[in-house]
Amino acid sequence: MAITVADIGLFICAIFLPPLAVFLQHGCFDKDFLICLLLTIIGWIPGSIYAVYKIVTGAPNDNPSLRDPLVQV
Repeated sequence: MAITVADIGLFICAIFLPPLAVFLQHGCFDKDFLICLLLTIIGWIPGSIYAVYKIVTGAPNDNPSLRDPLVQV
């Protein structure tokens, strides 16, 4: 996946508030969000590393319900 200009904001967010960056990319109460929240509670650095990993490897809004509100999942 190519990193876009929009990802710069996500990277900054991943450094300061890792769960927020994952939330913006994948949505709330997604497994990735919950994993990042747990890692951030355990320690800030593991949460930040996981958030950056998800930004680099995950497609933006790869959840179909986030892409189009009319899509039935």
